[in-house]
Amino acid sequence: MSYDRNFGNVTFNVIQNPPAYAVISILPADVGGTIPVTTDNAGPLGGSVGSKALPKVSLRNVNSNIPTAYAHLWSAVVEHQVKRNFIVAVEYNGSKGVGLYTIENPNRPGSGNVYLGDPCPTTPCVNPVTFAGTGSLTRLQNFQYSNINRRGYGGFSHYNSVVARTELTNIGNTGLSLHSSYTYAHAIDNISSTFSESNDNFNLGLLDPFNPGLDKGNSDFDLRHRFVFSGTWDVPFARNMSGVAKRALDGWTVAPIISIRTGFPFTLFDCTGAFTTCPRAFQTTTHQRNGSAVPDPSGAANLFDYFNFGSGFDSSYFNPIAGISEFGPFPDNMLTRGYFYGPGAYHVDLGVYKTTKISERFSLQIRGEFFNMLNHSNMYLTLSDNDLSSTTIVHAQKGVHPVLANENRNVQLALKVIF
Repeated sequence: MSYDRNFGNVTFNVIQNPPAYAVISILPADVGGTIPVTTDNAGPLGGSVGSKALPKVSLRNVNSNIPTAYAHLWSAVVEHQVKRNFIVAVEYNGSKGVGLYTIENPNRPGSGNVYLGDPCPTTPCVNPVTFAGTGSLTRLQNFQYSNINRRGYGGFSHYNSVVARTELTNIGNTGLSLHSSYTYAHAIDNISSTFSESNDNFNLGLLDPFNPGLDKGNSDFDLRHRFVFSGTWDVPFARNMSGVAKRALDGWTVAPIISIRTGFPFTLFDCTGAFTTCPRAFQTTTHQRNGSAVPDPSGAANLFDYFNFGSGFDSSYFNPIAGISEFGPFPDNMLTRGYFYGPGAYHVDLGVYKTTKISERFSLQIRGEFFNMLNHSNMYLTLSDNDLSSTTIVHAQKGVHPVLANENRNVQLALKVIF
């Protein structure tokens, strides 16, 4: 059993509360229906004439009953030595996270109407087509404040994996060792990190603070299949040489690593009727969970249409009381988190080392390391294309990772003194 401390940022942020400090969350209704573009340092709070009243401030809050998050971990390994220097093994690993830290906003506009029955001039409170009447949406609690940025403990996770591996060491006394492993795994949770910083997540935290299980789905890092092959070859040809020939030809090592994996999960949202929080898309016909790369009609280099969501979805849902789509109960056809999967990838890396013995105590090693040796470009989804209210095509690009740098060959040289 492993425990995860309630890290400092979660509790330290409560300093951002009145009376010493305040954060303002500005909604269109606070500034007359639309948020204007302005060069004023005060933004929409700086009126062109006279002064403008400040909107209500938001709060930082930690659930007073928050416990320490923890996880159960368990594993089992069956290993068999088939022959000398030849081992096969099967491993199982599992874990279950309990009371994981979450972030949520229980004081959204409309929560007072939905949960407490606060009246509106009309029903629903907001016109779901024009969003007229947003000023009639009330909040659940603390009417003198706007959003409540709450740290809770509604998170949970489950992970299971099976690994099959083989190890061959110094095959035939040639200095060649080979290792391979295949992993089948499945990671499920309702929030993959406290702050939901995944690039394909439109929402900060849980979709429904009062129903954490609604976000149960594939983890952002769920990697279903992965194969890794690696080896080291201490080239033996010059072992028995001497003099200059031994110094030049002995001590070479070649070490390749090949890794192949399937794609990561992808979440599709629909912000058509959303006010502050987007529900996931509502599927009316079954779509393939894995896409395919079709060259984009624009002809742009390395750009592909990976998913086409132009049909088979319904964007008409709205809560019958509030008139916006971020409150449930949501229809059964709302997609789960991580329903779709992006493209797979593979990498080939190579290390070449030359170790020369200088004296009894000292050796000199020259290292050459080639990352993405083949200069191969994998395909990655453009994660900003996951809102049906703005686009129906999810693009993918080759060699352009949405978070990391471009996927180019990287050669690294080093000189090491070993003593």
